[in-house]
Amino acid sequence: MTPVGPWEFGATVFTALLAGVTAGLWVPKCRLRTSGTGGLASLLGIACPTCNKVLMLVFGGPALLAWFDPVRPYLAAAGVIVMGFAAFGAWRSFRETQVPVTPAGEAAVPMNGGVE
Repeated sequence: MTPVGPWEFGATVFTALLAGVTAGLWVPKCRLRTSGTGGLASLLGIACPTCNKVLMLVFGGPALLAWFDPVRPYLAAAGVIVMGFAAFGAWRSFRETQVPVTPAGEAAVPMNGGVE
């Protein structure tokens, strides 16, 4: 096994928080492709390369440790950045779909469906 670096814990926490924000603010204009790409990049960057059976099958043990292991922190950082874009997009879409409320607590949309 490869030793766990301190950046892996932080990347895991940030990925989980951003995925939670993206999933919690589910809106009609979803960011599934962006969040899926960020999640996959984070998973490949954070996961132990020798424990990942798919990577071991594709690259082989020595090549995996020699070529893929040094790239993992950058892949995890890219995944967190992409997940950040997905969370920001979900937040922006969520804010756009909210109905404004007046100070009296009433919806700003007229009861007749917007026709005046």
